[in-house]
Amino acid sequence: FLLVCFSLGGLSSWFGSNQEDDSSLLVSPIVNRELIASVVAHDWPFTIDNVVCEAWAYHYSDWDFMDSLVAKLEEGATTLDSEGAATRLVVEATTLSTDKQLLEYALSLRAYSPQCELHRGLARQTLLLHNERGNPPDAFVVSGAAMLTSVSDLATCTAGAQHELLPGEVPRQGTSDAPLVILYANMTTVSFVEWYNALVKEGIPFVVRHLGHVWYEEVGGTPTVLQGYGVRLDI
Repeated sequence: FLLVCFSLGGLSSWFGSNQEDDSSLLVSPIVNRELIASVVAHDWPFTIDNVVCEAWAYHYSDWDFMDSLVAKLEEGATTLDSEGAATRLVVEATTLSTDKQLLEYALSLRAYSPQCELHRGLARQTLLLHNERGNPPDAFVVSGAAMLTSVSDLATCTAGAQHELLPGEVPRQGTSDAPLVILYANMTTVSFVEWYNALVKEGIPFVVRHLGHVWYEEVGGTPTVLQGYGVRLDI
């Protein structure tokens, strides 16, 4: 029982508006308590990487935030062993104090979890398409029809089929003529940092999407029935 909105806008409009501070404004007026409870209880996979994904969805395509996040991961000052530690990391990587407060509020509501589930579904489809059914890498790149699992493979990036961007998705612009690539990653891992820095260094335009627990369904998790391009799920 989910309200589905096909929209080019993101959920950030709720937080960027001048409406009064009332959590009831963050849900559809037709939603009842039973629906809210059913959404909160939905059996979507959750790891500490989901916290970073939801923060990225909140800042969507604010590459200053992502640069700050990667820099803090490289420092290694925070041990990412819990949801609380991941939350502190993304809050610290956020520059504006007002954004820090709103981000914490959004994370507590799990407001951006549908977008992370969409990313996970797309990553899962990519791995299945390339017959990669073993332990997935912590990060990989899709370039045209090719799936790259090693940073050394970046030299093989060639022009191919154009990737469809999701609503609100803005690529990090590169300095080379290389085609746009998609970086799927668990955004707290060493592999993510390596891929991110390599793409920036090579000047390759790219977008970042959440990888998550791609084989969740195979270990007994309940599959998400509704997924798709341009679909936004509003609680």
